[in-house]
Amino acid sequence: MSHKGGEQVTSAPTFEVPTRKIVAVDHPCILLNLENGLRSFGPKPNFQKLVDDLQEPQALPLWFRPDNPASKPIVSHHAATNNILLKITVPKRTGRKRKRGSDEPFSSDSNVPDASTVASQKSTYGITLTSIMRKLNVAEHLLPLNFPKLRKFKLEEGVATDLGLEIIPPPHFTDKVIGFNYNYEQNPGIIDQGLDEEGETRLVNRQGRNKFSYGHFIHHDAFPAPDKPTRMDGEAQKIPESLMQQLRDAMERRPVWTRRAIVNQVRGNYTESVLKVALQLMGYQFRGGPFRDAIVKYGVDPRHDPEYRQYQTLSFKLAKNLVGSTKVPWQTIRRGQVKSYTKNDDPTSHIWDGESYSTDGKLWQICDITDPFMMDIIAKAPVRPECDLSESGWFQRGTWQKIKAAMKAKMIAITKDRLGSESDDPPKKGYIYNSFIANRLALYPDESDKPFTVSLEGLLRPLQDLDSGRKRRRPPALKDRALVNATPEGSVGPEGEHWFLGGNNEDAEAFSPDRSWEQMVESDVEDEDAMGEED
Repeated sequence: MSHKGGEQVTSAPTFEVPTRKIVAVDHPCILLNLENGLRSFGPKPNFQKLVDDLQEPQALPLWFRPDNPASKPIVSHHAATNNILLKITVPKRTGRKRKRGSDEPFSSDSNVPDASTVASQKSTYGITLTSIMRKLNVAEHLLPLNFPKLRKFKLEEGVATDLGLEIIPPPHFTDKVIGFNYNYEQNPGIIDQGLDEEGETRLVNRQGRNKFSYGHFIHHDAFPAPDKPTRMDGEAQKIPESLMQQLRDAMERRPVWTRRAIVNQVRGNYTESVLKVALQLMGYQFRGGPFRDAIVKYGVDPRHDPEYRQYQTLSFKLAKNLVGSTKVPWQTIRRGQVKSYTKNDDPTSHIWDGESYSTDGKLWQICDITDPFMMDIIAKAPVRPECDLSESGWFQRGTWQKIKAAMKAKMIAITKDRLGSESDDPPKKGYIYNSFIANRLALYPDESDKPFTVSLEGLLRPLQDLDSGRKRRRPPALKDRALVNATPEGSVGPEGEHWFLGGNNEDAEAFSPDRSWEQMVESDVEDEDAMGEED
């Protein structure tokens, strides 16, 4: 009660609200319709679990699209707060009636529905699992939850063509807020070896390949060339001085070596691991190019002087790759093809004399070719003004292709025991002679940098003629015959196409892809990849 202007004013009664726990649901949407808001919690929302005193609070899902069975809900999380604003309203009408000015009891409103009427109303929100399964026509087999009937349920084969069936349910993000622990760990084989020259931590993988630990393996176009090993500690300090001195003497005599060539100069028994480290201390290697896989003395760059062209390398595959033709794993086949470069019984295995060759390696150098026929081609070869870093080095590309093709052809002839001698009178049928190879190679230019390839099929024509039993070939068509007469044999066509050695399409027909002869030619001897012997 208060007094204002001499008048007594009665205030509204005050009630104390007892302390109690109130649970409220904070909906992320603006609710314009209460029924739609309730539908977003699913067909049978369990709000009671929010007020139960459980050790772990229960989450409440909410669907933004409750009518879409493929939509995924968002999950609530519990947050305690003391700031709650309550709005209390009193309805203007209670729904009860009585006569004005009378004290008769209130009568109920006839418009208020009773409980039976409310229960009879059908709920319109949510799509139950039963309705979905009925729409999918699986109620007969799945709804009874009978195992024999479950086994009879099968989906129809084929592609559905009904409207909307091609739409796949969209992906969704996980509703888990706690990240998964992947247990990332450092490689146990990596050790810390302190700080390097730049003050950064030096990590070394003890389980890695040691061949890169001391030497350099650079690309063919990388400059400048290394002048020293990467380091001289660890295993490098354990190399016997007798071995190191032999390698130093070899590098003084010749600055570029193949592995088997320099190992053939070593006297004494040394393990393979010791030889690997010792060779890396002596020189670096190229990943590709004209000097690929050769061991080059530190401080020497053969790409700067044409005098080093005699040390260029040629790589050939000498064993047929059987991967896929048998059940032998490719690792076993590869180990059988790649020979160890420990000391060989034959100290001249790196020499190629044109009459035989050793299969303990696949890399040769120009200076190790003693075949008079090949030496004559090399001696007459023109020298490039600049080194071709990617392919031919100090040789013209045309000459380099001819050198490789001639070695290929003679190696195949040696393998087939079909290499003839110039003293044979008359020449033997089915044999390869130096004069025949020379006549074929004369059709190709030396000073040419155009992209063409010398045909190996043409160089091996005598072998094919004998093996095929002199099979009669179809003569070329008139248009092909005219083109053959107008284009020199073995040259590059008017549009840069590569011509077979022999100059006409008879060669192309005789060596069709379905003949075993071409498979023999391609698989017996062919260029190695850029990794070469290092691989």
